[in-house]
Amino acid sequence: MKQKKIRIPNDIIFGMLSKLPAKSLVRFKSVCTLWRSFVTDLRYDSHVIIFSSSSSIQSVFFQESGSIKLVPLELPVKSPLFLKVVGACDGLLCVPISSQSILWNPWTGRYKILPIPETWSFEQFGLGYDRSTNDYKTVRVKLHDIQIYSVNSNSLKTLPLPWLIDFESVHWGTFGISINGALHWPIVFFGNVKTTIKSFTWEFTPATLEKQCSCILRLDLTHQQCRLIHLPDDLGHQPKFELLDFDGRICVVHYRDEGHIDMWIMENLEEQDWIKLMSIPRLEELHSDDYLSPDFINKNGEVLMNIRRKYRNRQRTNWFCLYKPKKKTFKRYEIETSKRFYQVITYTKSLISPVQLLPHHEERLVEAS
Repeated sequence: MKQKKIRIPNDIIFGMLSKLPAKSLVRFKSVCTLWRSFVTDLRYDSHVIIFSSSSSIQSVFFQESGSIKLVPLELPVKSPLFLKVVGACDGLLCVPISSQSILWNPWTGRYKILPIPETWSFEQFGLGYDRSTNDYKTVRVKLHDIQIYSVNSNSLKTLPLPWLIDFESVHWGTFGISINGALHWPIVFFGNVKTTIKSFTWEFTPATLEKQCSCILRLDLTHQQCRLIHLPDDLGHQPKFELLDFDGRICVVHYRDEGHIDMWIMENLEEQDWIKLMSIPRLEELHSDDYLSPDFINKNGEVLMNIRRKYRNRQRTNWFCLYKPKKKTFKRYEIETSKRFYQVITYTKSLISPVQLLPHHEERLVEAS
């Protein structure tokens, strides 16, 4: 008797696939073109918070008890003397390792070595995605030019900066925020650059310094063009501010006097219209030397903030607060670790491979803890 073939609908198959562990899903990419496309394009709503110290990278889990559990993420290569993440996009992290860097997906364990050396303190970095060419690009911003490295073509392009700028960062360890195919950095603008044929001429006259103002440098990765974005008028001339990603929009975190925080989001990029998202009051029980520093906004609009030290180089502490704007309440969490961490990174789980766009390269897989 001839057996009847049973065909399982694709939506049921894909529903089962989406519940599998990351490394199993990556292996199923070789079954057929349809499965490969599904696994490659799969996105997850959940965000993971990552802590980076000078010697380790750890995934964060918030406990109902009010404590924070840390799970180490093993680097696929030998750790550098001082560990620092310089870019994050679509579940990929960029980490300098001596004279090179790695593009790494810590959820799947896959990585690729890039010929990009370590950054210096007076430079800024970023990692973004160019949708027009299906290409991930790392960007190094110097004081006079921008270097764009293409992962696909393994090529480097240098663009001159037409402005005199300096980097405006309230905290150490920040990097360019990747939003909708563009990277964004907080900067100080001094004026236009006077150029000669071979080099830039920098002229910091008293008149130039009087005109300096804080703003946002935006780099469009598709057109490889820079523009300056003005801050909300209410922030004043040279405010202390940082940038976050709020649901695919630029969010400005403005540190006001006495520990109060205002958060603004970009409503219209072309018109550069801003609207105030919320104001966060000072947490009354904070010591006078401490202040709150927002790191992440979840889908419910709640803000995760670290408690920092004002007069100790803005050093992070082992305490976090989750602010709920609807109830105007704070919930405190404590980290159970003796390590001092320097970076808090929002990581979006994905199955994107750093080398999947380069079929002629051998893909590497390491055991992820």
